Formats: sequence, structure tokens, C-alpha cells
Amino acid sequence: MNNKVILIVDDEPHNIDVLFDDLTQAGFKILVAENGETALKRISHINPDIILLDVKMPGIDGFETCSRLKAQEKIKDVPIIFMTAVADTAEKLKGFELGAIDYILKPFQATEVVARVEKHLMISQLQKRLEAQNTQLQQEIIKREQIEKSLRESEMKNSLLLQHSPDLIMNVERDGRITYINHSIAFISETVIDKKFIAFLPSEYHEQYSQALHKVFEEKQADSFEYKNSDDQYFFARVVPIEWDNEIVSAMVISTNITERRKNAELEQAVRLKDEFLANMSHELRTPLSAVLMMSEILMENAYGKLNEKQLKTVEHIDTSARHLLSLINDILDLSKITAGQLELQLGPVNVTAVCNASLVFIKEIAAKKKIKVLFVADNNIDTLVLDERRFKQILVNLLNNAIKFTPEGGRVILEVEGEKCRNLVHFNILDTGIGIPENQIERLFQPFVQIDGSLSRSHEGTGLGLSLVHKLTEMHGGNVNVKSTVCKGSQFIVSIPWLIGETPVLAPPIEEKTPLIPIEIPILLVEDQKISIFAIQSCLVNYGYHVTIAHNGKEALEKIKENKPALILMDIQMPVMDGFEAIRQIRADKNISDIPIIALTALAMSGDRERCLNAGANEYLSKPVNINKLVSVLNEQLQN
Repeated sequence: MNNKVILIVDDEPHNIDVLFDDLTQAGFKILVAENGETALKRISHINPDIILLDVKMPGIDGFETCSRLKAQEKIKDVPIIFMTAVADTAEKLKGFELGAIDYILKPFQATEVVARVEKHLMISQLQKRLEAQNTQLQQEIIKREQIEKSLRESEMKNSLLLQHSPDLIMNVERDGRITYINHSIAFISETVIDKKFIAFLPSEYHEQYSQALHKVFEEKQADSFEYKNSDDQYFFARVVPIEWDNEIVSAMVISTNITERRKNAELEQAVRLKDEFLANMSHELRTPLSAVLMMSEILMENAYGKLNEKQLKTVEHIDTSARHLLSLINDILDLSKITAGQLELQLGPVNVTAVCNASLVFIKEIAAKKKIKVLFVADNNIDTLVLDERRFKQILVNLLNNAIKFTPEGGRVILEVEGEKCRNLVHFNILDTGIGIPENQIERLFQPFVQIDGSLSRSHEGTGLGLSLVHKLTEMHGGNVNVKSTVCKGSQFIVSIPWLIGETPVLAPPIEEKTPLIPIEIPILLVEDQKISIFAIQSCLVNYGYHVTIAHNGKEALEKIKENKPALILMDIQMPVMDGFEAIRQIRADKNISDIPIIALTALAMSGDRERCLNAGANEYLSKPVNINKLVSVLNEQLQN
């Protein structure tokens, strides 16, 4: 009870002295007030643990003082013991009604006063503890109720999630028995409770499942495996331990249907393999074609002496056939790029008359050979359109080529441009007087790799890719293609595109083709591993006055560059020992040779190949086969720079 504060309120000094001595000896701290008014004033500054209050005092008596003390919030629970010389029952009852806890009769007995004070302080302390415990208990009860509510809500949510989960979720005991299963999977229901999941698995997966259970229960580690059911549905099963009090009490098996994921993965793999095949095919076909075209150009330019008429005709046939093969390769690659979403249009203002005339140039020669009259009808109201000039020219050339191909000698082909303002469309009509197309074959025209049956496929060459490209490129321009045809009378292909007007392009005056200036023995390093390509390219460059050194791979090229620094490097990409990418990077990393211009001359012509070469450090990129004049022009440009 040490350090407890007692407030004595009494107007008799003798009583105060007696109480002061006795209680101080008992270890209490004593405060004194001579009357009720003083007591009320002191209470505002002190906080006693117990009050000894005289009943009979001048001014306000003990009962009034008690009443006022109990009205104050901060001390309403402080125990008050009345002190009186009159043992009147009515007076005691009044005191108890006002909140007093006891009476002490005067004259005082020291031991009695101390005993009563200590007893009531102990009771007060116990009451405070009990109230604190009650408060804490109430808080814990409220908290527990909140936790139980959260658990119930969580359990309901989890139950709903489990029941509606697309996954198969089971609880499995150590012996493999199923004690819980959700109801979302059609081929397994709650009838399997107390049965073993292994009974529902195909036999080839039994060992994997048994090993997974062993790992969970014996090693306390999760495991997983894949399986396929009788309906050819693929699943990924994850087996995880359920632990309680540091012991594995059961296992949860979560089985996810991965059939679509497997199909998508297989599809992605097929697309990757297709892209790799096309890239390899492009490289393997372009490399020999490049040599054929270059050597035919050399011969046609009489680099090895003038050819007679028969020889020149033969070389022209070789050149024409090679370019036809190149066109077929480009069609295949373009179609692949469009299908893969890798081809993007380079839109801009295009002069309609110019793009039509440029397209007609491509079919001028073959039309003349078949004595087919070619007409162009322009619409004077249409000047420019927003197009990808190169790709739109590809559309027109494909359709014009077909028109010439399927029109007999002496026929007529018309390219007509017509504007339709009410629908904001421009129509490019390609009309011919050819053999026509049966009505039941028209819907198959634009399918890739499909040719019309019958006499058409037997009498005319082609892969069936051209019209598919036309259809897809037109759609990419926001347009569509329609066909009208009558057998034995002719066909009309209508390419309709939105009438989007761009700024009128400034048409440059025609430039006369000139043979590039012949340099004087400028040293060029040709890095190439194919003998036929080396022969063709070297022959071309030597014919134009270049001095050509050969390296057969990137490693050999680095050695020769350091021995004799060339003015320019022609770098193939796909080579043994060290490829072109690595060779370019090492050249750029060596400050002694990093300034040499490098032209990547490669059969890699897929989407992104140009960017890969330039990112590696090449100054320019040319895809095989390349026109001799184009090659020499780029060489001169790089050398001048």
C-alpha cells in the first residue's frame, strides 16, 4: 500500500494529527483539507486513492461534500469513508446512498483505521483490475466475433471459389483416399469421396502420381506432373502438403486443364518452324538466283564480248526465268509476312496516274509479245491518294499480269480509274477479253495456294499466291476486291479503296539511267562463302574496275582487313566459322578499322533482317539478288561518303 495517497477532510486539528501519525507510520502519503470547500478545491489539483471525510463540519457538511465529489468524473470512483462520533443508523444509510463505502467511529483506534483503509484500498484495486479485465475481455470477445465473422465470410468465399473454380481441387489422405472434391469438373463428381484418385488416372500416369504423394507426405514438399485423360484433355496437376501442428495431415491436388495452352504452344512452335523454314528457303533460293541474275546481266552487257542474236536470246530467257522465280519467292515471303502481321504499310500521298503508268510498264513487254492492246483510262477528278506506293503497285501489277496471262493473242486489257464520291471510294478496274472464270470458282480465287481447276491450271503457270496477296494488301489499305466474269468473254477485277486525299507529291523529272563511273582499282573486300556467288559478284565488280579480295568467313575477313585495309567491305551474313553479324561487331569495336564502310549483301530478306544488319553496324543493306547497277550505285555512294 506504500505510496498510496489519502485525503483527510476534518475541521478538528486533533483528529487530523492522530490520523496523520497513524497512517504515515503505515506508509501512506497524507494530504489534509480543513473543510469541504478546501477539499473540493484541492481535488482539482490532486488525485487521491482514498478519502477520509468528516460528517459534521462548518460550511458544507460531509454529506454535501461527498455528493459534490461523486459528481466529478475523475474522482467518482475514489473510495470515501465517513468519520463520525454519532453511530446513527439513518445517518449511515444516507452516507451509503451518497456513495460512501464505510464509516469509522470517533475516537479513532489506529489499528482499526489502518486496517479499514488498507482493506478498502485493496478492494478498490481489485475492482479496478476486475474492470480492466472485464474491458479487455469485452474487447477480446468483440475481436473474436469479428474474426469469426471474417472466417465465416472467408469460408463462404473460399467455398464459392472452390465450387466454381475451373480447376479440379481435391483433398487426399495419406492412403490416397479423396475426402473432398469440388463439383466443377464434369468427369468427376462427389461419388468419388473415399475412393482413390489414382483409379481415375490412365495407368501410364500412376507412377508419377504415387511419387508426388510420397514426396508430399514423406519429404513435406510439393510436386507436380502432367497427364491426359480419356477425352484427350491435358491437365497439369500440382500436389501440395496440408500441414497442421508441424505434421502433414493431407495433400491437396489442384488439377488445371492446359489443353488450350498446349495447343497454343504447339501452334507457336509450328509458326516458329514455318518462319525458320521460310527464312532458310529464302536464303537458299536467293543465293543461286543472285548469281544467275548477275551473270546474265554481265553477259547481256557484253562484258565478255558481244553475243550473237541466238546467244543473247538464250541469256534473256535465263534472266526472265530467274526473275520469275524471284517473283514467286517474294510472293511467298510477302504472304507469310502478312499472315504473321509483320508487314506494315508505308502510307503517303501517291500520284494516281504515275503509279498506274509505272504498273503498266511491267506488263508492256509481255503484252506486246501477245499483241494485246493495253489501255489506260484515268479519272481527271482523282489526283493523289494516300497509299503505300510499292504495295499498291504490287496489287496492280499482279492483276494486270493475270489479265495478260489469261487473255488470248490479239485481245484487250484496260486499266480504268473511277471515283465514286457518294461512297467516298476510288475504283481501279482491270478488264480483259480473256477466257473468263466459271461462277462456281470465283469464291476460291483469293485463297492462298489455290488455282482454278480445269483448263486454266493446265494451260497457265502460277502458284495461286498472286490473287491472295492482292486481296490481303487491298484489305490492309481499308478496301476490298470484287470480281465479275463471264466464261469465254472476259473478267473484271475491281479494287475499291477509301478516297483519302494526301498532299500532291512533287514528281521528280525522269532520270536517265547511266552506267556508274568506273573507279580506278578501288580495293573491295568481298566476304562470301558460296563459290557461285563469289564468282558472280567478283566478275561484276572487276568488270566495273574494282579490285576485289575474297574472304570466305568472318574470321578470315578480320585477318585480311588487318593485313590490307580495304576501302569498303561487302559482307555476307550466313557463313561458317564466324557469321557476318559477329564480324561486323568486331570490326566496329576495333578503332583502327571501325571507319570502313560495310554493306551487308545477304540472302536474308525476312521481316527485321535489314534492321538486324544495320543495328550490328552495317552502313547499308542489300538483299540478294541485287541489280548490278544498284550494287555499283550503292558502292559509289558509300565510297563517296
